[in-house]
Amino acid sequence: LKVRKHIREEIRDSKFSILVDETCDVAKREQMALVPRFVDEYRILQERFFALIHVTNTKAATLKEVLSSLLSKHAFDVQNLRGQGYDGASNMRGSSMACKLFFLENVHMRIMSTAMLIACNLR
Repeated sequence: LKVRKHIREEIRDSKFSILVDETCDVAKREQMALVPRFVDEYRILQERFFALIHVTNTKAATLKEVLSSLLSKHAFDVQNLRGQGYDGASNMRGSSMACKLFFLENVHMRIMSTAMLIACNLR
């Protein structure tokens, strides 16, 4: 918790984006990693591993609920959310776009770029 508090203090009220990836652990449980990206006081882009959360599935509604809950719990202002990145894996492909759309519907983003809405599909 100390590390998360420190990361949250680093971000303060800055604009930020989130990177989300999911994986299956050795116990075959779905885990979701959250990495916020932000520009620090020295104008240097920072990425911080913030959480690894167990999720019951990778459906858009589940991911959105878990992300919303985590961001709220740690006092992130979603009005400052400026970008979202998802891994684009086949089991998340549909979910990641749907999850982005959930956030876009619920947050009035002031800065938008087509790049934020394109899922990179690296093979």
